[in-house]
Amino acid sequence: MTEEYKIEFAEWAESDLDDIVTYIAENGEVSRAVKIYYKLKQKISSLNIMAERGRVVPELKRIGVKEYREIIYSPYRIIYMIKETTVHIIAIFDGRREIADIIFQRITGFH
Repeated sequence: MTEEYKIEFAEWAESDLDDIVTYIAENGEVSRAVKIYYKLKQKISSLNIMAERGRVVPELKRIGVKEYREIIYSPYRIIYMIKETTVHIIAIFDGRREIADIIFQRITGFH
């Protein structure tokens, strides 16, 4: 039997999703923003089964951090970790951005 996971969003991840959708909508592509919102939510919801299918985040794996995984809805990366029976969505961002910059911004508060 396949284990089902509960999905929880970190505050940053909720903000990430809002920022992505808002940015697209403000640039005159409201229908595209809505589509991307639903596609990202669908991709995230799919983690309730077989959450381990996501790859370990390559940039973190290189430095020995292996508990963070990701799935892609191109060009967006959905970063998450699994703890017991819960998938914690940590971040959602445009994969063309540098992950080190995003982590730096979150740690320091600088944009």
